[in-house]
Amino acid sequence: MTKCCSDVTVRHIADAVASAPCWVAKKLGDLKAALSGSDVIPCAQHSVKISQRRDPNVFYQTRPGLNVLSGFPHRVASQAETIDVGISFTVSEHMLRESLFDKRIETRLPRPYRFSESAACAFMAELLDSDRLDWRLRYILYLNSCVMSVSRDYSGKDWNVAPLDRNLFRWRTGHRVLSPA
Repeated sequence: MTKCCSDVTVRHIADAVASAPCWVAKKLGDLKAALSGSDVIPCAQHSVKISQRRDPNVFYQTRPGLNVLSGFPHRVASQAETIDVGISFTVSEHMLRESLFDKRIETRLPRPYRFSESAACAFMAELLDSDRLDWRLRYILYLNSCVMSVSRDYSGKDWNVAPLDRNLFRWRTGHRVLSPA
């Protein structure tokens, strides 16, 4: 996944707008407006095409490289359907500009922001298998049943996938929220 604009400040954008050609100034002005008014910043869009049949009950089993934490098989995988090869998903990535609880994040995301369990399981399996996730980041997905958290464990070797109740955690600055585009 691509990096977000975490090092960009509103002041730097304002300086760039003042000295940029007209069309660039408009784009930078739009970015400045987005950054100055929100604590959840849109970063990028990603297209994910399913390369192999994705059965969530098969993929989401603890094994070397993947820790499927308690409750995930029952709360998420059992609710998800198998997704076939060739299905494409477009996903928006947002960066948290400050530490927030789910309730605040959910009010800041564009609608619709929740994934079906099937879509979340399939495209996250694709991302995990293709090594497209940044190992330094935590990814947050809002599902109908829960919040899905995907992050590296403390050893840095394995990915953890967990189902969490809403508003249990204050998510940290820099975490990424994925939503349907």
